[in-house]
Amino acid sequence: VFWISSTGYLFNAVFGLLGVLSFIAWDEKRKPYYLIVSFVLFFLALLFHEIGIVLPLLVLAYKLKDGITPEIKKIYKRLDYLILFVPVASYLLMRLLAKSHWLSGDYSYDFVKLPLNFVGNVLGYLLLSVVGVLSLPVYELLRGVLRQNILLSIILLIIVLPLLYLGYRIFKKIAKEDRRIIIFGSLFFLITLLPFLGLGNITSRYSYLATLGIVVILALLLKKIYERLMTYGRDIATSFLAVILIAFSLFHLISIQQTYSDWHGAGEKSRKFFISLDSYYTDYWSNGQVQFHFVNVPLKVGEAWVFPVGLEDAVWFAFKNNSVKIFKHADIASAINAAGTKRSNYVLQFIDDGSVVEIDRPLDPPPNLIKP
Repeated sequence: VFWISSTGYLFNAVFGLLGVLSFIAWDEKRKPYYLIVSFVLFFLALLFHEIGIVLPLLVLAYKLKDGITPEIKKIYKRLDYLILFVPVASYLLMRLLAKSHWLSGDYSYDFVKLPLNFVGNVLGYLLLSVVGVLSLPVYELLRGVLRQNILLSIILLIIVLPLLYLGYRIFKKIAKEDRRIIIFGSLFFLITLLPFLGLGNITSRYSYLATLGIVVILALLLKKIYERLMTYGRDIATSFLAVILIAFSLFHLISIQQTYSDWHGAGEKSRKFFISLDSYYTDYWSNGQVQFHFVNVPLKVGEAWVFPVGLEDAVWFAFKNNSVKIFKHADIASAINAAGTKRSNYVLQFIDDGSVVEIDRPLDPPPNLIKP
């Protein structure tokens, strides 16, 4: 866990997966305590992350692998299905009573671009699940180009549709048992990403749970490769599969090391910011009308965030002064111009290591030097 924002998501994944497994045990063994445990686990999952609202749909995905038509007809008749939605209804009611925000800021949907965002995010999260965070720069570059050329995006979407139809024709030729596995893995992947597929960006922590659906499909693919290679002998099949798994694991280990390096660098920049800011501290900063004008605020180190938001909170944490005002500027000239000559205004520039230095500028004379 490199970022504290991921912790709640991981707790949600643990409780959610245990809840799904408990329901499967109930479905197979019909022992009531499995259903009770599943209900409790789904409720606990919602206490950590709002993605828990889709967890009951994973149960339906597990059943729909046996065929859509007969299972859909059973849903509204089965109390054990419906009871799993009670925690979701309770959670939404609590959010409503608490006047919690729903869709706003980075967590809002642009309904005009929703279809394009949906398709683009599915592709992005698929790359994240298979390739890892090393795919993010390529994805963001591609998304940036397509965002500036909506017509090009629509043309590509039209081209993709026949390819999807071709994929469907190929899928129909696959053995029934294998199709069930692919359907479950695909539904698992899409359902766990439903709250995020309409957003205007992607992030790796949202792909943690969804990756399990891709892992199921990849496991099936590796099994089929192994079975095909068995015609050349067990040793060849085993060796080839081992090479694939070692290469795949090594690639992701390198990706994890890169992620660690990025977050370590981001943490160091944050630490040095606090240390350098404290070195300029005066008693007036804790209770006076102070303005800080920051220049070149660092946003990211690689794929790790530093201060995309939260600079105001960091300064408040340092001085506990509710009167402090924070301003961000792209260059020193605009910061000096906005700060003026008041002594209670400070211009601080971020340097490469994350620390800040004060920029000298003309100041008003001290009060005791001003003539009446």
